[in-house]
Amino acid sequence: MELGAGGQRTKYASNVEAIRLLKHLDAAGRNATPDEQRTLALYVGWGGLMQAFDENNADWSKQFAELADLLTPSEYETARQSTQYAHYTSRNVITAMYDAVRRFGFTGGRVLEAGHGRRAGGDRAQGVAGL
Repeated sequence: MELGAGGQRTKYASNVEAIRLLKHLDAAGRNATPDEQRTLALYVGWGGLMQAFDENNADWSKQFAELADLLTPSEYETARQSTQYAHYTSRNVITAMYDAVRRFGFTGGRVLEAGHGRRAGGDRAQGVAGL
């Protein structure tokens, strides 16, 4: 599966799978295998998944309970708070933005992209901006 693929429930499931794996690896005191690294890489954060933290959302009650059980209280609160600012930008949006910048005449130079992380935009930024 590609990073960020699927709807909200798919992203939720990928996040939970990555968290379960990370907790297993931590308990085992070992690093992830290449296959496990692929699972961990599908974690997209909680931005856009705020309904999983809404105890009044009947459609997401199973996920709400699962997260409350899976995460420590501190982890849960941190994850819940991140729904306000942690948003995944899909590869097609990133590609369109960099294509537009290129059409505007940008061929390279210094770029400040304050929200840029290690996710889908990293390789696109290098190809366009020569970073």
